Amino acid sequence: MTLTLGRGDWEYRLLDTASAATFRMGSIVKLGGARTVIEMTSFVTDTHLLGIALHNSVDSTPAGKVLVAIPTENCTAFAPTGAIAQSAVSVGQALTFEKSGNTFSQITTSGVTKHAVVVGPIINTSTRSIIEISFLGDALQFYSNATNVI
Repeated sequence: MTLTLGRGDWEYRLLDTASAATFRMGSIVKLGGARTVIEMTSFVTDTHLLGIALHNSVDSTPAGKVLVAIPTENCTAFAPTGAIAQSAVSVGQALTFEKSGNTFSQITTSGVTKHAVVVGPIINTSTRSIIEISFLGDALQFYSNATNVI
């Protein structure tokens, strides 16, 4: 399962991607050292995120480009909860992301760096369990007041 866009005015950018990038649609992505889009790899070392990839890296058209949804103020997304029980999270709780399967998109309460906050309850269906989250401003590579971003 991957992240899906929720509410708010998302910004969309067509950006360069690294030729070796292997992210999937719905993954959290960031800007790498060459200012190309790559998948986040660790909630420990990746302190800032760019947004959500809107297609698989191998499906880029035009070649070498990826469409990224960049959260602005008041944007939300729906994130898979994995093994987190509803009783383990509450509205206002800060979370981060971890890799699950082939995507970096599942929420976790582990880790020191936090990227998002819970804004809605866990929604359980017969096929998936998701929660509505909003991104923390200081965790974003765009529109952040943090000093160590672009």
